[in-house]
Amino acid sequence: MSKSPLDYVKKAQELCVLSDVYMTLNRMLSSDSCSMEELADVIAYEPAIAESILKITNSAMFSMPRKLDRLSKA
Repeated sequence: MSKSPLDYVKKAQELCVLSDVYMTLNRMLSSDSCSMEELADVIAYEPAIAESILKITNSAMFSMPRKLDRLSKA
């Protein structure tokens, strides 16, 4: 079963302190009107989340033809 971006954001609740970025992402993902570009812009402010997304995107699970280094491409 593949996980959705919302599943990964919910998992972020394990962080010691919830940042404003997390709260914004949670709000955005709860609405139907946000775009992937808007999500990428917000995620870019939280290095830990950005790194996790890029790590997952570049994993064997997705088998991308080349390594992605930008959130907007991930």
